[in-house]
Amino acid sequence: MLARLDGIPGVSRSLADYSGHYFLVELADGAAEGIGARALEILGRGARLLSPEEAELQNGTRRRGEPWVTAEEARALSYVEGRMVGIRVATAVASEAGLTAQERERLAEAVREEMFAHIDRIYAGLAAAGRFFEEWPQIATRVAARCEPWLARQGVSRLTSALVRHFATRRPGH
Repeated sequence: MLARLDGIPGVSRSLADYSGHYFLVELADGAAEGIGARALEILGRGARLLSPEEAELQNGTRRRGEPWVTAEEARALSYVEGRMVGIRVATAVASEAGLTAQERERLAEAVREEMFAHIDRIYAGLAAAGRFFEEWPQIATRVAARCEPWLARQGVSRLTSALVRHFATRRPGH
């Protein structure tokens, strides 16, 4: 998202707060009209320009030291989050899937690899940001496939089911 904002002619840099809720678009000298409308188009449904008062409140948080990130920093944080998801998911499903401690560690690495691949797809424009829970069943299936070389056939099936169920309540319609 930030990289796309940075690509708007006349934008010198864009930043986002850690929540990804607020975006700041800094304009280059002599920037043309229409940048706000183009930014809103990129940000999508529900995006809006802040009132001057709201903008000042958000800028105040930056001046007090709240970190806001560039596109490159946001991507790095996505990888950190991907690694954390790997550890959390592996810990959560290990017992249900009948995994040993060593297999749980290998699963965490498989989840991390798929999370990094998912992040790369998002940044390449091949997957939608903000749709992780909807895409989780497919990601979970790919994770289980990565585990196939070291898990018995029945174990892969049990692992796939446990992984898919892990985020089931967060998917729309569940």
